[in-house]
Parts: sequence; structure tokens; C-alpha cells
Amino acid sequence: MYQKGWMYNMILPWLTGGIAALDLFIKDEIEREGEEEFPRDLPGTKGLIRLHKSYNSGFPFGFLKERPELVKGIPLAVTSAAAGALGAFMTKKGCLAQKIGLSMVLGGAISNLYDRLVKGYVVDYFSIEFKRLKNLGDIFVFLGSLVFLIGELLEDIDLKN
Repeated sequence: MYQKGWMYNMILPWLTGGIAALDLFIKDEIEREGEEEFPRDLPGTKGLIRLHKSYNSGFPFGFLKERPELVKGIPLAVTSAAAGALGAFMTKKGCLAQKIGLSMVLGGAISNLYDRLVKGYVVDYFSIEFKRLKNLGDIFVFLGSLVFLIGELLEDIDLKN
């Protein structure tokens, strides 16, 4: 008889891969469009989301762009750590929020890491009102971290009761 957790664990790699593939697909489509197409508002968002095309060879705000090996090495280490953490959590029963969160982080990280290693820059293609998150990879790293943190907090609360 199969455990219910086994089925959830089988979905997680698909979630990770789907996030990475979607972000890479969108980045590719954005890169195919001419510079004259940007910037423009994303239809239906009333100006809250603005499409653009920019290339970030550093960390946010251009930090460390003059040190390309660090800009490649640090995300590689962080992505590897996230993959290791997900692998460790997959051996545990429960912890679904943490597993989903790490899968989301990993999907976004893989997409951005691919850009850094293959292209030497990350393709940023939209901005939101507060202009911190620039592509789906960034969004999923942020949201996945949030889901993971909430899962950890809820699990900690359950253990104390």
C-alpha cells in the first residue's frame, strides 16, 4: 500500500521543473521581441505590471556585476543547498508546505542560474509596483521562501501544543 506522502513527493519535481521551464520560456519570448516593443504595460493590469527587457549581469541593483565568477558561484551554491534541503525534506513525512516552498524556490533559482551560467546575465522582463521582483524566477524564489517559512512556523506551533 502506497503512502499518501509518496504521491506528493512525486509532484514536487514536476512543480520545480514547470516553474523553471515557464520562466525560461517567457524570457526567451521576451528576448525575441525588439527593443522598440518595450517598455509597455501588461494588458489587463491597469499599469501595475510593466513589461520591459533588461539584462542583469550582477545581483539586484547591479551588485557585484564586476565579479562575474562570484555572481555565478554564489547562486550555484545556494541552488545546490536548496536542492539538498528539498531532498532532505522529501525523506520526512508531512512538511508539505516546506516541500512546496523549496520546490518553488528551486524552480526560480534554476531558471536564474541557467541564465547566469549560460548567458552571463539574467533576463528581467517585468516590474511590479515596488520594482524588486523582475521575473518569475524571482517571484517563485520569494513566494517559495514565504511558503517554507510559514510551514516552519506552523510546524513549530504544532510541536509546542
